[in-house]
Parts: sequence; C-alpha cells; structure tokens
Amino acid sequence: MIKKAKTLYNMFVLKRIVRKKMMEIENTLPEKFRHQFKANCFLAGGAIRSILVGKRVKDWDIFFNSDSDRITGFLQELGNTYGHPNLIIQYKSDNALSVLINGTMVQFIGKKYSGTPDHVIGRFDFTNSMGYYDYANDNLTISPEMQKSCENKELVFNDEAFSPKLSPKRAKKFIDDDWDYSPEFDWGVFETATGVNEYGVNNLVSIPFVKKGSKEDSESYGD
Repeated sequence: MIKKAKTLYNMFVLKRIVRKKMMEIENTLPEKFRHQFKANCFLAGGAIRSILVGKRVKDWDIFFNSDSDRITGFLQELGNTYGHPNLIIQYKSDNALSVLINGTMVQFIGKKYSGTPDHVIGRFDFTNSMGYYDYANDNLTISPEMQKSCENKELVFNDEAFSPKLSPKRAKKFIDDDWDYSPEFDWGVFETATGVNEYGVNNLVSIPFVKKGSKEDSESYGD
C-alpha cells in the first residue's frame, strides 16, 4: 500500500526556510569564503526533501556550480580553518568537507558531484531528492518527479545515479522510514545498476552508509 505524505510544504515557505539557512551558512563562514559561497554554491537533495514532507533535516548538503580546481581550493582552505566562531570542522576528504555551523551539520560536496544544479540532481539515485535552491539567483526548483514522489511517499530509481552501489542502502533507509516502492519500480534495472535485487535490499541491515574519512564521504546527499 502506498503511504501518502502529509500535505507538502508551501513552496514559498520552503524557499524562505532554505534561504535563511544559506544566509546563516554564508554569514558564519570566514569572510574570505563568503563571495565564492554565494556565487557558486547551491543546496540540493535530502534537506529539501525533508522540509517538503515535514521531516527534521539531518544535514545540509552544499554543491558547487564551479570548476574542480576552485572547489578543491575552497575545500582545502576552509578545512584548515580552526577556531572560527560557531564553525567546527568535523572531517574532510578529497571529496567533501563536513562542518558544524551553529550546531548544524553542513556538508560541502565537490569533485564529480559538481556542475550545474540540473546536472547534479539529475544524477541522484532516487527522484525524491531531485530539488535544489540556487542561492545566487534565489531560485528554488522542485522537479515534477520529486513532487510526485514526495506526494505519494514512493521510491522511483534513477539509473543515471552518480553512485548506484550506495542505492540499496538508501532504499532500505527510505523503506524503514515508511516510504514504499513505486508501482512502476523496475527491479531489473535496479539490480543491473546496483548488483542487488529486492530480496537483498529488504534484508540489508540498516547501518550508516557514510564512513568518516572514506572516499564515499560526499555521498550523503540523500540523507
């Protein structure tokens, strides 16, 4: 049985929430990082989905609409920042930097996850995370696929995913959180992309799929 979500957040209210959070992040960063953050960063993925369906946001995933050298420099320099008020470095890798900003987890995600917002969300593994807020242009985008998925609390797999090997664990997490598979969910496509079938997903042990310091640090966008 497909479980309907609660009434989704009004887009105006959602946009106001994410704009406020992005302003908070910008204003908490050391001053030399603020212009690049505002010009090149956007919020995408699980945080927007969580707000949309009325759930608590666990972390805020920030992506870059920029070239790789600039991203690497930003992550490395910010990762070496210590003692800045209200900003605590949690961990860092070549792919991502996680910081606590006013007690809230914020993850800056780079390298292969960079590009235009439409490109990035088009490579998420489930359509329920395909939304973004473009901070520079104050633009909130919720794809029709995301809207439908969140309205029905149903999972639709995207075989163009950045890292489909993580998709079974994400699917298990969503099912444990009272989502259901779309009636059109194609298990053949899913198994080809991930190597895991429906039985394998349903029998996974629910454990965190992002290990501190691992090469997969940057893949928590579906949280």
